[in-house]
Amino acid sequence: MGSALVRNALYFGCLFGDKALKYNLELRQMSWVQLPFQSQLRRFMLTTTEDGRLGLATVDDSKLYMWSRKDTHEVDAIWERRVMIELNAVLPVGVVLTTAKVIGSAEGLGIIFVRVADVVYTVDLKTYKVKKVYEGTTDLVFPYASFCTPVSAALEDEGPSASPSSAR
Repeated sequence: MGSALVRNALYFGCLFGDKALKYNLELRQMSWVQLPFQSQLRRFMLTTTEDGRLGLATVDDSKLYMWSRKDTHEVDAIWERRVMIELNAVLPVGVVLTTAKVIGSAEGLGIIFVRVADVVYTVDLKTYKVKKVYEGTTDLVFPYASFCTPVSAALEDEGPSASPSSAR
């Protein structure tokens, strides 16, 4: 299910039904967005596409599908299937795909996390390369990036006047 921030709206996947909840941050209004299929039949993950649209990833019959929502008008917006990856062709030989599920995405990187049994793989949507990243039970991956600016580097840029000992 997951959630996605697209322009001025937050989208939340719902466990049952064929809709996602949209919250417009600017207007402070909620509305429903039609999904391209019944969500109770498939596990899906809402994403943001590279071009800034609402996206959706799901696995069905050993295929990873990527959809994007084309907003013509709010009422008649349509979903376009953008990518279809045959998982049998990219996952290691012998992996049984009957339990494959999308469990996360790395926004802006084009990476989808797929769990097969108790193994989590990343699928790069640009290169179709697959990497095993975790072995164990999990139902959701929420990737994040961190950064750190070392204090000494920041002080060097400021010069000697930035030092507390020089102030009298």
